[in-house]
Amino acid sequence: MLQRSLQSDDISTQFRTYQRLLDTYGGGAGIDFFDKVVRPFVDHLRQRGEVANALNALDRARRTLRVPKGSQIEGEIDRLAAELRKGS
Repeated sequence: MLQRSLQSDDISTQFRTYQRLLDTYGGGAGIDFFDKVVRPFVDHLRQRGEVANALNALDRARRTLRVPKGSQIEGEIDRLAAELRKGS
């Protein structure tokens, strides 16, 4: 669903699709959801030069997904946020 939106929809529709996926399937989800939905969307935004929106999408994921302290997913989110902040 997200990949289809990224290929054919405008950015506002892409955000709505991402938010709908987070709201519907992301509550309490873990690394698999992050790898299949969050990371591709954040990477897509970064490639478009929309770093602030990418950080916003990542923050929303952090608040929605299950992110235990010291977990792999916490490390992945922190690493991706740091890359975005320094412009990688």
